[in-house]
Amino acid sequence: MSGLYNGSRKKLALIIGQIIIYQVVILVIFSFLLKRVGAFGCFDDCFNFGAGNFLLQGKQLYSQIFFNHQPFMAYISAAIQYLSHPQTLFELVKYHRIAVLLFADVSGMFLILRFGFPLFLTLCIFESTKFYIFGDRFLAEGIIVYPMLYLFFLVWNKLTGKTVYVWEYIVAAICSWFIFWTREPFVPWSIAAVFILFVFSLKEKKLQRIILIASGVFVALHVLTLSVLNFHEYILM
Repeated sequence: MSGLYNGSRKKLALIIGQIIIYQVVILVIFSFLLKRVGAFGCFDDCFNFGAGNFLLQGKQLYSQIFFNHQPFMAYISAAIQYLSHPQTLFELVKYHRIAVLLFADVSGMFLILRFGFPLFLTLCIFESTKFYIFGDRFLAEGIIVYPMLYLFFLVWNKLTGKTVYVWEYIVAAICSWFIFWTREPFVPWSIAAVFILFVFSLKEKKLQRIILIASGVFVALHVLTLSVLNFHEYILM
C-alpha cells in the first residue's frame, strides 16, 4: 500500500473511511438496481449481448457479425456469458448489470485509494445518479468512465507537479488502449491523454526508460488487438 499511497496514518485512515462509505453506497445502489433490471427496456447493450453470444458460437466480429462499434464490449460480454451461463433473458441482463457494478466497485476503490477525496466525491455522485443517465447499462460509456478518470487525474498530477509513480506509466498505457478499443468517439482523447503524460515526463531522465517500456506496451497491445480482428472488415464497419 505504501507504493500507492504515501501519507500520514491519519490521512490513510481517512482514505480507508471513504472506501468504506463508498462500499455502503455501492451496496445500496446494488439493492436498488437489482429490482430494476428490466427498467427502460434494452437498446445498445442488447447489441453487445448479441455480438458476445455470436462470438461464443465461433463467429468472427465484423466479418460474420455486424457490429458498428469498437470490439471490446462484444468480447467482454462473451466472457460474462461464458462464465455465468445465463438461462433466461432476465439472467442475461442481470449478470451483465452485476458485472458493471463489480467493475465500478473495484475501479472506484482503486481511484479513491490513489487520488483521495476528489474521486470519492465524484464517484459517490456518479454512482448515485447513473441509473437515470443509463450508466448502469452494459454500455461502453459507463465502463470507460473509470479509466478516463484515472488518466485525467494522472495527467493533472503530472502538470501540477504532484506524484506519478513509475508503474503508473504502464497502467496509463493500458487504460488508454482499453478506452481506444471500447468506444470510438474517445479514441483521440485516449491517445492525447497518454501522449501528454509521456511528453511532460520525458524531461526527467530517470523516467525515460519507463516511458519507453510503457510506449512499447501501448504499441504491443494495439498490434495484438488488430491481429485478432479482420482489419479490412473492421475499417469498413
